[in-house]
Amino acid sequence: MRSLKGTASAVRGGGLTRAEQPIIRAGSILRGTARGGAAPAWRAPAWVALHLLLGVALRASPAAALAHGVIVTGAAVVAGAAGRMQSVLGVIVYAAASQVLWRMSGAPLPHMLGMYVVIAAAGVAALRMRRRPPLEAFAFFLPLLPSCALTVLALGDWKGARQLLAFNLAGPAALFAVLWLLRGRDARLDIWKLVGIGLGPLAGIATAALWYMRGLGGVEFGTQSNFAASGGFGPNQVASALSLGIVLLVAVLWLRGGMGRTLWVWGLLAFLTVQALLTFSRSGIAMALGAAAAMGLILLRAPGARAAVALFALLAWVAADRVLVPWLNRYTGGAFVERYTDPRLSNRDVIAKSDLEMFLDHPVLGVGPGMGTELRESLLGQRVAAHTEFTRMLGEHGLGGVLALVALALVSVRAVRGAPPGRPRALPFGLVAWMWLYFAVNAFRTVLPVAALALALASSSTRSVCAAPAGQGKGAG
Repeated sequence: MRSLKGTASAVRGGGLTRAEQPIIRAGSILRGTARGGAAPAWRAPAWVALHLLLGVALRASPAAALAHGVIVTGAAVVAGAAGRMQSVLGVIVYAAASQVLWRMSGAPLPHMLGMYVVIAAAGVAALRMRRRPPLEAFAFFLPLLPSCALTVLALGDWKGARQLLAFNLAGPAALFAVLWLLRGRDARLDIWKLVGIGLGPLAGIATAALWYMRGLGGVEFGTQSNFAASGGFGPNQVASALSLGIVLLVAVLWLRGGMGRTLWVWGLLAFLTVQALLTFSRSGIAMALGAAAAMGLILLRAPGARAAVALFALLAWVAADRVLVPWLNRYTGGAFVERYTDPRLSNRDVIAKSDLEMFLDHPVLGVGPGMGTELRESLLGQRVAAHTEFTRMLGEHGLGGVLALVALALVSVRAVRGAPPGRPRALPFGLVAWMWLYFAVNAFRTVLPVAALALALASSSTRSVCAAPAGQGKGAG
């Protein structure tokens, strides 16, 4: 790597364009470098430790969660108005990681606040930077709008229709805003600092769930997902958020190097994994395994990373087989193995099939955003929301949903192929895989998949430390 002195000379001499300038980090949370030297080694674990405590505080006090949400919203507006990409993406990742924590607390905050914060931060920043939305952003979002008229006409009540449209379109609107913000390339981003920012609130979700469990004095486990072990909130959303934390931690171990020198990362990985498994929501751990496998497929083709990935997989298998699974099975009274070996899909296949039936009956415009939930009551005998975003888009938006999915696929390909071949593609590929898996089992419940896509696009557009050989953390900085 060029020295900073040589790099400065090249920039002054016109050897590098602004977009090609290498990163000079202003202090990475995850062992990056600062202008004056290496960042303090305690910064990352201190940030996580703070949020381990904050998770308990927010779960215990709705007032504290309200204040936290207001502060993050204000920070989003300020960051967007300042127009600094690193700060804007930091707020986006932090807000997305905090959304489930806000919901767990029961604070009087808008249910879709995470989406609104992302829209505000990305939209204001894009306007401040005078960026034009790319064609792919329009290709994703605009086809979803014509079917909105069907929802308004079906309900005949603008207030009710507005709430339903906001619930179903806030996520796609946030994705549009992020695509607008991340148009083009920016070589000055510090990806690992963004990863560290997101790990804080995700760790807080785990401690919030643990604190709630301990307060109950005991949890009864059965063969269904467990609300008590999920902090009294939706197990799918909690497990999915924790799964993203697991994926990010695995990426740190594989791509930042120095696996033996990051003991706090191993500890946090074990903690998030246990809490995700205790929710008894199988989708969370499946998403984590799928995304980690996607990263592993890339890294197995890189000679410098094969040994690290193989060793990690071996250690994970031995730990799960000899320690984790037997302990969890004893703790849950034998319910753990019964739950995680149950091949049934919790009716997700039935719900997805009903979406496809709506699409076949209404192929042009679908039935309207949110109306699938209403119609399922007559089709299935129960009022249940969609769990698969792909089939929901088809059933509720018709051909518009098809076009939106094609646009999302093209964006995903760009996020991966935008990175240089080899190791640098591991992180964006893993994050994109996680996003698609999330949509497959959770529809657009939270804004976390938007944050994952933002990280993927950002990591493919900058010279990040993903390109460093395994075990060479210092050189990566």
